[in-house]
Formats: sequence, structure tokens, C-alpha cells
Amino acid sequence: MKFTDEHIALLDEYMPIWVRLRDAHYVRNMEGRILETLQRIHNEALHVHFYNLWCNSCVAEMIRILYVNYEQFKAVRNVQQAKPEQTGSDKRNSRNKNA
Repeated sequence: MKFTDEHIALLDEYMPIWVRLRDAHYVRNMEGRILETLQRIHNEALHVHFYNLWCNSCVAEMIRILYVNYEQFKAVRNVQQAKPEQTGSDKRNSRNKNA
């Protein structure tokens, strides 16, 4: 998964689409440019797969795959940001405390 800052901003902006699909199980009247943007993000961040944007179940599947992966990406990123990097001296100090 390679979500760029642009991808992250757009996925956060379009998050209500995912929430509606996840919670209410439907997608409604999305503009073509939004669908094309989500398709582009999917292809750039995950893998190239061209969904039929006229097919509601195809669009729902694309959104589901995209946002499930995005949520996993955010969870990993949050864990990595929460863990401060230990420097060499920090590692030695923690070993000395355990001894």
C-alpha cells in the first residue's frame, strides 16, 4: 500500500461515502469525477484493476477494498507514530535497567 498525501486528503474528504456503504450498505448518486478519483487512487495505491463505474456492486466493491486497506494503513501509521524511535543510548539504558 502506497498512499500519498494527496490520496490521504481525498480519502478523508470522501470518507462519508465509505461510512454510508459500511453502515447502511448502499452507495447513491456519486458524481463521475469522484468515482474516477477513487478508481485512480485504487490503481495508484493498491493495484491496477478497472471496475465498471456504471455497476453499483462493482463500485461498492472498489470502495470497500480501498477503504479497508486505507484504514489498515492508518492503523499501522498511527502505531508507528506512537512508538518513539529508541536511540543507541536509550537501548543501552533500557538493557542496564533490566539487568
